[in-house]
Amino acid sequence: MYNSKIHGWINYYSHYYKTECYETLKYVNRCLIKWVRRKYKNINSRERAYKWIRNVASKDGELFAHWKYGILTAV
Repeated sequence: MYNSKIHGWINYYSHYYKTECYETLKYVNRCLIKWVRRKYKNINSRERAYKWIRNVASKDGELFAHWKYGILTAV
């Protein structure tokens, strides 16, 4: 559902604004961290949520389109 939008952002921003592309995709990761913290109440810190997302990305790196390109820094 979100991969098509993320992939479109990558296609557009990577041609014109590479730095803005990174910032936009980092924002997506920050939103994922917020979602993890709301979904799993025992993961209450941002660092633990980031580690959880890194673990998921290491197991299934193609879950989100921007993870294929190695953009996972959000903290």
